[in-house]
Amino acid sequence: MSAVPLALEMNLRSVSFDARVALRDIRLDIAPGEIVGIAGHVGAGKSTLALAAAGLLGRSLPATIDGTIRHPLGGRPPAAFVFANPSTQLTELGETVEEEVAVGPENQALDSPVIRARVDAALALADATHLAPRIPRELSGGELQRVALASALALRAPLLVLDEPTAQLDPDAAAEFAKALRSLRDMGVAILIVEQNLELLAAIASRVLLLADGAVLASGAPLDVLGRTPPLD
Repeated sequence: MSAVPLALEMNLRSVSFDARVALRDIRLDIAPGEIVGIAGHVGAGKSTLALAAAGLLGRSLPATIDGTIRHPLGGRPPAAFVFANPSTQLTELGETVEEEVAVGPENQALDSPVIRARVDAALALADATHLAPRIPRELSGGELQRVALASALALRAPLLVLDEPTAQLDPDAAAEFAKALRSLRDMGVAILIVEQNLELLAAIASRVLLLADGAVLASGAPLDVLGRTPPLD
């Protein structure tokens, strides 16, 4: 066991949906201040791994899990999740972006000054402060992704899990998003990111896991692993 307190300890023999095995023989630890990237073909099991890491399998998505998933740092919640399609993440409980980002902290029954501070900080980290008074449904895809990130950051979870967060971003917006992730890393947030943008993974990840058919094909430094990556679908 590492002496460094971990945000995630995963030891999975398998994850199955009905009779279909989606993941097998997955071992993954993530420490605070570390960005771990997940790459692989469509259908390799990347999103399933992300959902498992966030503790969502068995709750939002029925699955049979053989193994353990632990979040030793705890937290409430222990992990925050950002989906590839930000519109699926919006609660629509807030009329403005600011109110939308406040939904998570409000559900944690925090005091108003704490909620205010969390919302302001999350919007700033996601470079979305200028969007605070806007109506979420009127935003572009890139702007919505920033709001989704801010909503996750406002939860102050020790682990941030992102499933292809740049899928709807143009190159400039993706570069700004990467900058925000580096800032979070420097603040000690543990980050697991599923991403098809291999250049982005190579630029921000401390290590990368390459999945194939639900198993780890390679794991290590980004340039070592991504050099072995076949063309993605």
